[in-house]
Amino acid sequence: MSQTDINWRDQKERSNQLMNTLLVKLALIFGRSFIRALLVPIVYYYMLTSSSARKHSREALAKFTNRTEANISRKDIFQHLYAFAQVTIDRIYLLAGREHYFDVTTSGTEVFDELAKKQQGALLFVSHVGSFDVMRVPGVEMADLSIRILMDKGHH
Repeated sequence: MSQTDINWRDQKERSNQLMNTLLVKLALIFGRSFIRALLVPIVYYYMLTSSSARKHSREALAKFTNRTEANISRKDIFQHLYAFAQVTIDRIYLLAGREHYFDVTTSGTEVFDELAKKQQGALLFVSHVGSFDVMRVPGVEMADLSIRILMDKGHH
């Protein structure tokens, strides 16, 4: 089985603890604009050196955009991998309690106020594109609510 045939989730991590620690520290010290600029050469290098990443990105983009794989450009692949890297880096800020970096808008939260008054719970089914961690921001802002997240990690 070639490297490009392996599911992306099963691939070995290409970075190391020292580099990851350095990126976290740089992100927390210098902020989002700096780290996003730093991601450009990192993602570009990754894209150039990982045929598996290119292959899986091309397949996913073709599937989600209803285009053929032949119509997926290197620019499309770079943007896809860069977006993934941004979401990953954004987790650092969310886990560090820096929700103020994000402009998260919620609507329809009145239903939660009514349920809280009645001391009732509810199940809310949602879908997301991007960072699951961003969905925690409203929960932080509505601290009087007890929120439990159940996630189906079985989908590929």
